Amino acid sequence: AEYDQVGSIQRNDFYAKRRALLMGADTELRNTMLGFCTATGEEILNGYIGRSGQADDCSGLSTKLKQFFPNIKAVEPADLEKFSGSKKKADILAHIKKGIEQALTEKEQEIRSVSSNPAAEIERFIILSQYDNLWKQHIKNMQFLQDAAGYQAMGEGDPLDIYKTRGLELYNEVLNSVRRNAVFSLFQYQPTKTADKAVASGNKKGDKK
Repeated sequence: AEYDQVGSIQRNDFYAKRRALLMGADTELRNTMLGFCTATGEEILNGYIGRSGQADDCSGLSTKLKQFFPNIKAVEPADLEKFSGSKKKADILAHIKKGIEQALTEKEQEIRSVSSNPAAEIERFIILSQYDNLWKQHIKNMQFLQDAAGYQAMGEGDPLDIYKTRGLELYNEVLNSVRRNAVFSLFQYQPTKTADKAVASGNKKGDKK
């Protein structure tokens, strides 16, 4: 029962997030996607700038940013190397966030110019798809974790405590993967009649639990 309670807490939180996304207004969808984008940009930055004991890698940062945001501007290595001093990382972050917001705006304008669906509906569809696909795998991972917790706990403590701790880590990994995958998928999205129909159909299915 205690193991089931851990899963129930995660499930309730997950479906609350999913339902808010499903029912949210277009402006809320836009704010969610912008938050996903800027968080991903900051995550990328942390992997290349300000690392303990390692030199900054503006070339690697530029490449990774353009992988997630193909239309982002002013993130060539030379653009990023202009920043220096004690506030270097913070200044680069501010620069990147500005570029990401502009890139998102341009991507939404591109979608609106050729798609019969509003940009927010595309964003909704992409995020919901990631939620649903990753949740299915998470359920399997949690079952595997429950089965393995007893073995891991031998001489290391209570199996339930291990399950709770690792289960929370897995759940947070799911949410982070939803964010990253949604950002990548949006910027790779190319509107077509087939894609438009899939979006319209997917968003009409309504909430599910």
